[in-house]
Amino acid sequence: MSLTVTQRPSISYGGETARWNAVRNPIVYKMIRKDFTFNQVNNNGGLIRLQFNGVNITSSFVVGNSIFVKSDNGVYNLTGVVTESIHPGSDTLVTINQSYISAAPGGYTNNLSTRPLYAVEVSVYDDLGELLNDSPFRYVPDSKGNLLIDVAAILKANLIADFSHNLTLGAAAYSETNVYRKFYIMYREVWTGSAESEIDDSSNQFFAVLGAMQIPSANGGNMAIYSVPEVKFLTKLTTFVMWRGYPSLLGLIVNEDSGNYHINTGVDNSPAIPFVGQIIVYDLNEVIVDQTISDTTAQVIDDTPSNISEVIPVELRDSCENPIMLMGRNSLGGPLQWMFDENQEYTFDYGNGIKAKRMRLFADDLTINQWEALQDFFTLGEVYKNNIREFTSETIKTATRTDNQVYVIDPDGNMIGVIVVPRQPSTETKQVKHTFEIEIEYPELFA
Repeated sequence: MSLTVTQRPSISYGGETARWNAVRNPIVYKMIRKDFTFNQVNNNGGLIRLQFNGVNITSSFVVGNSIFVKSDNGVYNLTGVVTESIHPGSDTLVTINQSYISAAPGGYTNNLSTRPLYAVEVSVYDDLGELLNDSPFRYVPDSKGNLLIDVAAILKANLIADFSHNLTLGAAAYSETNVYRKFYIMYREVWTGSAESEIDDSSNQFFAVLGAMQIPSANGGNMAIYSVPEVKFLTKLTTFVMWRGYPSLLGLIVNEDSGNYHINTGVDNSPAIPFVGQIIVYDLNEVIVDQTISDTTAQVIDDTPSNISEVIPVELRDSCENPIMLMGRNSLGGPLQWMFDENQEYTFDYGNGIKAKRMRLFADDLTINQWEALQDFFTLGEVYKNNIREFTSETIKTATRTDNQVYVIDPDGNMIGVIVVPRQPSTETKQVKHTFEIEIEYPELFA
């Protein structure tokens, strides 16, 4: 096998291996093709002669073959044509039509003639062994044999932003199975008329999250600060805001360490639940029993007890009359909720051959952190109409936006899927408080 994996999608962070990656950034494997390794470079009448110790591989280097040569000391990094291939003793000696510069202790060479149209085919599987791409993706190396294999597009196609858990059940915690996937790859070298056997890389598994890291990011697309060792919650709010009586979801990544986890809110604890290698959300409305308090904190711990997460401040608020609570996804893959309790404009839209209710919602007295966090309600994905083959109580939307799914949610946890109408928000940075405006379209009215 001439192909070597030089990088997989993980990093070392805080003394642990961080294997969770944002799927809206590249998720990269790096490989390098090395058909043969030579032991030294000699001078053969002013030309380069490669020496392969203890083997007879003259049949792999025929006069006229085009080969790439790279020496370990960096002196040679070039392509040449084989002028001689001999096995005079125990070693193979291959001469090419490029000038000798100086000795080199070793390196590798790729025969470009014997493997025309060389490429690597990659298939992606989840941890249950299910194939995630219909056919292998093909990647072609550069002239030096280096390959950069980005599997983010394959994984993103297998994740959705929908909330599939039933919030009406009043559970303290839910597993977010829609927005993450554990995966590994299988790969093989192919070229015109032949191929190597497929290599199974299932001993190296990683996670993809329906999220994105932003510039600047010290760890690129790796979500290290959200996965190891004491993780940040999957929220952009520096202070989490919950409204009394409404589901209030706070998400985080639980790594693969075994243990029972619960969220501590200063005075109350959720039941200890064994989550391993998952994204989970805690409903603070089901955890905080005494909601007469105005503020508290939240932290996930295990039954050791050890701290699993950061401590985040939590502010409790009352809803006003006629409130509308929106819930969607932020760009980290976590829940995003806000209650809009200002004036609301109510209209009907008759465009595109449908009739639908629209509402413009307003929120004011926001900090700049809150105003920026709410921008994640706006996404750029395409809207498509849902094919409703059977109309049941499970039918809660008639259209979906591919990058995000936003819901109107009531105190009991019932959800109605809505579409956010794009707009260009702005505010004055000199202001201490800010106003946010959003327009939503409800499901189509059947007529």
